[in-house]
Amino acid sequence: MIAAPKRRCLGLPSELRRPGARRGRAWRAVAALLILCSCGQDPEVSFEDTPTAEPGPLDPLYSGCAAAQPGPRCALGPEDALRVWVDVHPERPVTVTIDGAPASGVERDAVAGGQRLVFTPPAGARWLELRAPARAPFVMELRPAAPLDPALVEVDELDLDGDRRGALARLDAVTPGLSGAARADALRLRGDLYFRSEDNERALAAYAQAMDALVAVGQLRAASDVALTASFLCSEVLLDLERAAGWLTRHEALLERLPEARLRHSYYRGLLGERRGDLRAALVDYQEHAALAEKLGLWTDVFAARSAEAVLLARIGREADSAAALERARAVGDAVPLEMHGKLLNNTAWARLLALESGRPAADPRPLLDEALALLGPGGPAEDPASAGHVLVNLAHAAVLRGDVDGAREALAALAGRTLDLRPGLWRELIVGRLALLERRFADALAAFERLDLRAAESGGWDLAWHAAIGRGQALEGSGRPREALDAYAEAESWLDEQLSRIALEGGRERFSGTHDLGARHATTLLVARGDLTGALCVARRARLRAHERLAREARHRLDDPAARSRRERAFDRLARGRAAIEAEFERSWTLPRRDGERLRATLAARGDALRRELDAALADLELAPYAAVTCDALARPEPGELLLAYAPSVTGWFVFADDGVTLQVTALSERVVRDASAGLEGWGAALLDPVADAIASAQRLRILAAGPLLEVPFAELPLGDARLGARVPIVHALDLPALAQADEAPASALVLAPTSNLAHAAEEAEDVAAALSALDLDVDALLGEEAVGVAARERLIGLGLLHFAGHARAGAGPWEAALEMSGETSITVADIIALPGPAPRHVVLSGCETGLVDPAASGGGMSLAHAFLVAGARSVLATDAVVDDARARAVIASLYAALVELPELDLAAALQAAQARAHADGDCDDGLCGSFRVWVR
Repeated sequence: MIAAPKRRCLGLPSELRRPGARRGRAWRAVAALLILCSCGQDPEVSFEDTPTAEPGPLDPLYSGCAAAQPGPRCALGPEDALRVWVDVHPERPVTVTIDGAPASGVERDAVAGGQRLVFTPPAGARWLELRAPARAPFVMELRPAAPLDPALVEVDELDLDGDRRGALARLDAVTPGLSGAARADALRLRGDLYFRSEDNERALAAYAQAMDALVAVGQLRAASDVALTASFLCSEVLLDLERAAGWLTRHEALLERLPEARLRHSYYRGLLGERRGDLRAALVDYQEHAALAEKLGLWTDVFAARSAEAVLLARIGREADSAAALERARAVGDAVPLEMHGKLLNNTAWARLLALESGRPAADPRPLLDEALALLGPGGPAEDPASAGHVLVNLAHAAVLRGDVDGAREALAALAGRTLDLRPGLWRELIVGRLALLERRFADALAAFERLDLRAAESGGWDLAWHAAIGRGQALEGSGRPREALDAYAEAESWLDEQLSRIALEGGRERFSGTHDLGARHATTLLVARGDLTGALCVARRARLRAHERLAREARHRLDDPAARSRRERAFDRLARGRAAIEAEFERSWTLPRRDGERLRATLAARGDALRRELDAALADLELAPYAAVTCDALARPEPGELLLAYAPSVTGWFVFADDGVTLQVTALSERVVRDASAGLEGWGAALLDPVADAIASAQRLRILAAGPLLEVPFAELPLGDARLGARVPIVHALDLPALAQADEAPASALVLAPTSNLAHAAEEAEDVAAALSALDLDVDALLGEEAVGVAARERLIGLGLLHFAGHARAGAGPWEAALEMSGETSITVADIIALPGPAPRHVVLSGCETGLVDPAASGGGMSLAHAFLVAGARSVLATDAVVDDARARAVIASLYAALVELPELDLAAALQAAQARAHADGDCDDGLCGSFRVWVR
């Protein structure tokens, strides 16, 4: 058998492998981090003999009590089923006894590393007990659910018949004679009646009284219902976010006494977070709610949380993750009412509309909307007028996006006379304005957008305010008022900037920026039309990398400002110390029995997630000048002999700006030309290079600023005339971060990292690189084999002149997951690099797979290992954007350093140009190897 060539990436099992990946080192480390496999065999010991049995008493999560009280006590109706999740490994026995006898009919499922138990206690049962080995038992008193007081039954029946006025009158008559639990029920019922009558302030007043009364009599489940209903009313109907937060604070007091409240709290906290614009927190809350609901098998809750998660992910540009969340919601199937499926169809269509609106490809939403309307509309099997109104708004939205004036008018006409909830009503106003733009009724459009702007500001809907600002800009532009239009587009950019700080880096900050660049596109296009090329290029550059630029400013600020360092010291120190401890424990986990190793690795993964969240919060909480205050003067200007080529999206296609520091030119490229050119290198060359061929001819060096899908273009391999672009001139790809002050003297130290791996040529490469660096009069040190442990390597990165890494790397599914794999179970991650407490290496060579992988859905390419080093302060980074063969990578690197030794300074771009020329001459570039290497600069 011929062995497959080794690749400088971490191998994964085939079902998890990224496209194009190959076998590398053993995939045990990734399996550990993802908790996807179990390794080794258990020794012959019983559970009772296992030295790492779960500590502490059983503390189950449970649901199903008609009423819950401290104790714990659970009130049950005659047919009520209890759902219990216990944190006990599925292979360990859990016994369920009721009044001392084994419970019958217990359904058991292994869920989330524990066990879900579903059973119906018999009538008259008094005590429930759960036991597991080496754990203190859980005991709960069972009681029959108290029936509704007879005086309130009539009130309830009147309400069910739709006679709310009569129900309230009857309630007023009977309440004075009630006390204890009956009075608490009456107060709650009063709040519900006012809520359903849309008498919101009276509802909140009644709920406040009911909450106190219910807690006083120990009816905690009912108190939880009241607090969450009131929070929903404040956040979703009244948009009074301060009062909504107050109700959630009251509900938080129930969490320790009512386990089920933990589940429900996270969902409503997510709703409030989304209303506040704190999308980072909202996403975490929805995911937490779904995870807890899945443990208990509460499928309606799972469905709602996954739907909310999917729409939020679509809003920040994470379409693949959004689609996955929608599929998880659909998997619930018949466990939820048909009405919810109709809403899910509408939500799925909404996600597609968001993608189409930002210029991303997506399927036509109309079939889903038509199906939803058939379910929810008049005569449908799940008729729901309010939800049908939402669907009609989306149908009008879809028509406007495709320029269908008649279709938009028809959908808006179907909405005539309907009362819509607040947000669908605001979206209808937006669509009215957009339809007026299509019909060139600019005065009507401006009036509609100004109405929307006022209402959106009152409602706290930042996204609608952003849309309103862009719409006002378009209407003003169409009315011949360009200066005012530019002010409106700048306002839209300010809304976006404010929102970016509320989105986690790992939550899709840069994708969100890339999918909300409409204001920048309009401003760039208008400035070009007015002949202000410098202003247009400034807008395009700032929009392209605003997420990275903000993070880089924070990193520089933290290093330069002792006060800033002090503010974040705790998060960064905790990350460094916590990462070292986690890696050591991961290594130890493989020596434990399988089940105990799995449990420890799951715990460690959760600890790692918590550390990353803490770091992200520290990075987000910046006390810096707002983005809008940062001008293009801080961005790099072309050096003598250098040509800057900036490819920026316009309203209808693309611009290419050519700036040599003296002359600035711009050429418009149509969207069709760029898309058609994607078929091959020749097409790309003709579309992207031919329009600026004259400017390139006189350049000694190229600085490429690409965006979106153009980030994946291998510019060095594109033909220009009779030669490759890379053969004509050295090329760097720029993040466009603010220039750093030049140090008086470049650091004279270098470090070579070559961890233990199955790569036959990595060690040889390290030796050759160390020799070449010594010839450059650098003080060279090396960590090879087992010496290259993550903890030691991370400590050595500060203040280097050059870092060279030869080994396995992984790009990961998200920005925080990219890592250089070190020996053992250790690594150097994006978070480690960004959190460096001192200057990053000045120059970096990352000889591993996908160390510079770009995300074409992000404005500036997303986060990668290469980008992380630049954000942390590196001047240049050589990295790859694809899988790299071990032997051929060594050949490229050997040529690179051979050229570097001959150059007057450490110029990675010029050295790479020489190495690529040698590889082409040797016939080693046929499969795109040469194009996968590129040099990134700030």
